[in-house]
Amino acid sequence: MVVNIQEEAKLLLSGLDYKRLIKFLFWLESKLEISDNTEIKVLVILDEESKKLGTVHAKDAQNLDIVLNAKYYNLKDNLNPVTGRYNDWFATAAHEMVHAKQWSTYQLVYSGNYYWEEKRFHSVNEDILYNEYVKLPWENEAFLLQDELYNEWLALGQPISTERSQYGY
Repeated sequence: MVVNIQEEAKLLLSGLDYKRLIKFLFWLESKLEISDNTEIKVLVILDEESKKLGTVHAKDAQNLDIVLNAKYYNLKDNLNPVTGRYNDWFATAAHEMVHAKQWSTYQLVYSGNYYWEEKRFHSVNEDILYNEYVKLPWENEAFLLQDELYNEWLALGQPISTERSQYGY
């Protein structure tokens, strides 16, 4: 996994939280059993115009880009539309890593249309309402797992996966 944090975003993240994020991402990669042959590039940006907390761009199932918006790092209005609770920004990282797992295992596929477990949902050009978006099965799974994963990691003392300990994080 490659993690790159935009200079503007580094101004928002403390040094400690930068290291926490790296540890968390590697732990999630291991916990979610994302294959070693999946290349994940994580970019933390500061995009004041965007309303997105994060997103995943899948070039294909083994080449994924995760973008996390540091605009929401210190904000408390990170409302989880499924649970109705406010999330820590790190839960967004978990949410996007769940999507990385979905793409890398072909549970979620895009081929002109989005497919979840081989069932067609919609094309990228079809507009869907926000309340329909959060009910999509891949979004529902990611929203439900994000808090669970983050809280488990915190309860374990914020470990790093043993496979990644060579990185010194």
